[in-house]
Amino acid sequence: MMKRRMALLLCAVMVVSMAACGKEKTEEKAADTKETAETTETTASEELGEANIKDFQYKALDYVTLGDYSGLDVTVSGEYEYSEQGLVDYVNNKMIGTGADSYYKDESQTEVAEDSIVNVDYTGYLDGEAFDGGAAQNVLLDIAGNSTPGGGSYIDGFSSGLAGAKVGDVVDCDVTFPEDYQAPNLAGKQVVFRFQINYICGHASYETLTDAYVSENFGQDTVEEFLESAKTAYQENLDETYNQDCRMAVIEQVKTNAKINSYPEAVVSARSDDYIRLMMKQFGVSTVAELDAAWAKDTSMDGATVADYRSYVEEQVKSNLDTEMIFLAIAETEGLELESEDFDDYLKEYLGNNEGVTEESLYLNYGSTAEIGELYLKNIALANKAVEFCKDSANITVSTSEAE
Repeated sequence: MMKRRMALLLCAVMVVSMAACGKEKTEEKAADTKETAETTETTASEELGEANIKDFQYKALDYVTLGDYSGLDVTVSGEYEYSEQGLVDYVNNKMIGTGADSYYKDESQTEVAEDSIVNVDYTGYLDGEAFDGGAAQNVLLDIAGNSTPGGGSYIDGFSSGLAGAKVGDVVDCDVTFPEDYQAPNLAGKQVVFRFQINYICGHASYETLTDAYVSENFGQDTVEEFLESAKTAYQENLDETYNQDCRMAVIEQVKTNAKINSYPEAVVSARSDDYIRLMMKQFGVSTVAELDAAWAKDTSMDGATVADYRSYVEEQVKSNLDTEMIFLAIAETEGLELESEDFDDYLKEYLGNNEGVTEESLYLNYGSTAEIGELYLKNIALANKAVEFCKDSANITVSTSEAE
């Protein structure tokens, strides 16, 4: 649950939308930007200045007037109580889902229908010769959707000739690739796909679970064992949903009651600069001018410049600071502190849910230096501690709606 808690206040630096700040730019502006950038020789440190940790520090109470935040009356609405139907829905929607793993070999079905999911091997032939990339084995096909179950689509007509075939049949289907197909040797060509119908699938559900299915897909020996684990997961999901709904309700009420008087401009400027430093790393450049030049060549940027981006980022920084400052102000008022063991647990929970992420790489996702990233995460962790303080003191009512 710690990871979910973090997400309520933590906004990933690297996913700030760049497209949103460049839609109005023209190709002429992009060309002008590129020409200017190529004649600029200043370094990143000269353009932005070296990141100084002191510029990222502030006292929240200097900028926030707090309203009521303790003993709040809040109401949440949702399904938080365990029920047998809820367990069935949880297993079907959360644990089994609709992906490829949710299908099993149904030996009772022998003929492919218009809406069947079938397991096939296939090979594509052009002028009688198998072509590269045209073969696959043990593929699930959604006949009605001409796609993999819940996945990508095939070219028009790929699976349309399989309805009516029986398990074990070999079926040849004539298919024409579109004129604009990405492989030039196949664009506009008529080919033959030869299918081997291996079996027809049934869709797994709570009611159709078998020992073989749960063993293959969940690593448990019996349905009974699987359902015991499902009950535990379902209850944890209910508890987590209730906790998150309570937190969100408290956060919104505390924010409504508080007033942001102003923003720490040095922090807004420092964080905005740091976003740009991180973008330089992402694009592999060392100056703002080089970043402008790189963006001028990148059609996805729509001609946006670093100046456009910085203006946009400043507004995002302020938006992120709204919640952060209010709850840091509560921490300052209540004397809440982030103990080292608290932060260690906070990081361990996050890292444990993100394979391959190290403590240092996590810091460098949220700052151009590890020191800056660590400070940012500590602010978020302390703000979350203040959220918990407010939630623990709140009077929480669960709203129930009766069917008319």
